[in-house]
Amino acid sequence: MDLKHIYSASIRAERARRGWSQAELASRAGVPRSEVADLELARRRAFVGDLVPYCEAFGVGLDVLLSGDHPDAVRARRALFAGMGPTSDGDRPV
Repeated sequence: MDLKHIYSASIRAERARRGWSQAELASRAGVPRSEVADLELARRRAFVGDLVPYCEAFGVGLDVLLSGDHPDAVRARRALFAGMGPTSDGDRPV
């Protein structure tokens, strides 16, 4: 897993938490519904700027999408860092 799985799970969780459909999120974020679906399914990578409309629609900061507390996002983040060994100074990534 990689970073796209973290923000994918966070977008999906934030949308579900609000009871919004993908179409409603797309309308609020000003993006095509197909983009919402692709991001939620981790079928496409997003640049930081691509995530800003989602942050604005949700009323959250970028940190929420990149380090969400939803269990799927937590699992994705753990998987991302699991393969990383100690850094040059001996610290483990957080």
